[in-house]
Amino acid sequence: MKILKKFYSKKNFVCLLEDNQTMAVYKLFSDRENYLKEKNYYQVFHDTNLAVPALLASKNEDCSILLEYLNDETALDCLEFYEKYHDLDKASELLISIFQWLESFHQLDVIKSKNLSFYDMNLRNFILLNTVVYGVDFESIQKGDLLSDTAKLIGMYLNYDEKYSSFKLETVARFKHFIEKEGCFETDTLEKTISTEIVAINDRRNLKTNMI
Repeated sequence: MKILKKFYSKKNFVCLLEDNQTMAVYKLFSDRENYLKEKNYYQVFHDTNLAVPALLASKNEDCSILLEYLNDETALDCLEFYEKYHDLDKASELLISIFQWLESFHQLDVIKSKNLSFYDMNLRNFILLNTVVYGVDFESIQKGDLLSDTAKLIGMYLNYDEKYSSFKLETVARFKHFIEKEGCFETDTLEKTISTEIVAINDRRNLKTNMI
């Protein structure tokens, strides 16, 4: 197998492999528990309608998995492109699509019955393929709910460079308008949770907190 490129990951080794003109994503875990957890979730999600790449193979000996390759276009890549060309419609539509993916995630029995959340709202964990959002990276799933995931999504998006840009603030305003129109959360509850998540993000990064 030939390594075509390496993907950014703080905790694991992740790369794109090619074998006989077939490409797949290889992920080597640094922690065995995280490997077992993520492998299990990929197997569970395979039998649902949740948009995730297929688990092609796993290897317990070295804690690695092989995943279907979709493409390299992460939600972060797309949002940076939309901001560069000031496409507010596309940016807000993508945040809404990620939110809708999260809604589907939270409706699954395995998630709902245990009050779990996706938790890691790194925008590299969402891939856009032909207008469909796919989720990846399930090792961080833990206690939480759709509200906490939504607040983290907003907080994380605002903290990518350029932080709190006028474009990002307008995109978030449009996104929140959609959420409020759908009646998903009480406005005050959402705003309070967003503020809490922004404080948590900035505490982890030792940054001064910005409020919206």
